[in-house]
Amino acid sequence: MSIRTNNPNTNKTVKSFEEMSDKTVHKKLGKAQKVFLNWRKTSSQQWAELLHKVASLMRAKKTKLAKTITLQMGKLLAQAEIDWSVNIFDYYADHGVDFLADKILNPEYGSTIIRNSKIGVLFGVIPWNFPFYHVARFAAPNIIVGNTILPKHAFIVPQCAASIKNIFEESDALKGLCTNLFITRNPASA
Repeated sequence: MSIRTNNPNTNKTVKSFEEMSDKTVHKKLGKAQKVFLNWRKTSSQQWAELLHKVASLMRAKKTKLAKTITLQMGKLLAQAEIDWSVNIFDYYADHGVDFLADKILNPEYGSTIIRNSKIGVLFGVIPWNFPFYHVARFAAPNIIVGNTILPKHAFIVPQCAASIKNIFEESDALKGLCTNLFITRNPASA
């Protein structure tokens, strides 16, 4: 089955993407895990720099990205959520290192510390209604902590998904740090 962009004004197919096979999905998962094993060793400052690069590229491509949203969803250009998304990436780049600092609690007895830690490869199902904003909300806090992500967009916004993947690649992110999955069904267990 192909995943298609249909123009909501004409209902004509603009572009198609092949759905990934189970084998391809498993390869992407393996690659994301390998990247995680390296990414988790880098500094939070490097994670922040990457998020700033992503925000900068989105800002530079704002009009093109907004047109992509409009083409797939029929949203007005003024309603495209690019500014929100950029602000989220910049916010986590600016404040994420502070968020990650250990928090020492002073209980009545003993001692307690809250420590944020990376956990690995994270899968996120991204709804159709805000295809960039929801990725920013998912990606920024997880990347700043050192995780890798696998967003799976709604099948009606595949060009938005491809655009986000391209932005991460252009920002010099490790290939596999943010891997879009073009799937519409639950991959077979393996």
